[in-house]
Amino acid sequence: GGLIGAVGFGWLAYAARTIPVDVHSFINPQTWPIVLAGAGVGFMLSAASTDAVNRAIGASYGEVTAISQTMRNFGGALGMAVLSTVVTHQLVDSITDSFAKLGAPASAAQTAVDAINGTTDRADALSSNAPQSLQDALMHAVQQSYADAVSWAFAGAAAAMVVVAIVSLAYPKGQVSATFRDADESPAPASV
Repeated sequence: GGLIGAVGFGWLAYAARTIPVDVHSFINPQTWPIVLAGAGVGFMLSAASTDAVNRAIGASYGEVTAISQTMRNFGGALGMAVLSTVVTHQLVDSITDSFAKLGAPASAAQTAVDAINGTTDRADALSSNAPQSLQDALMHAVQQSYADAVSWAFAGAAAAMVVVAIVSLAYPKGQVSATFRDADESPAPASV
């Protein structure tokens, strides 16, 4: 699952930079990488959940399920926080650079970033006083900058899946032999 997910997310990191995409088409450059990445995540998570429950000692299935779900949610939240920070940083840098190359002032780039982040109510992030050709170029720069920034998140997900694949190689194989009965039969500490 880790290797399939790594390939899928790596491919998606590359494919996400392809714009414009025909939004009305069911199949586009991102479709197959998404399917592959989803399959990798599915193979990984379902196997991990099943193995965790199978290794549960005695009747502790509920506890094992709760812990594994909590850790999965924590990992997802932490990953989302880290990757969204990377995307935001890359987006700001890319939009600022793109706007500077087009001759737009830094304030226009900041206004566009604020509009994307939702920190401003201005719907006209691009200067309506500029010629239409410049407005179109600026809009394309925003779209491409966003696509490039999001590709960093997919590359990060691919790296995380590689780590999962490596860690899975060290994962202990076989069944756990301890049971609650073993714990009950252990010798009691000597009293003084």
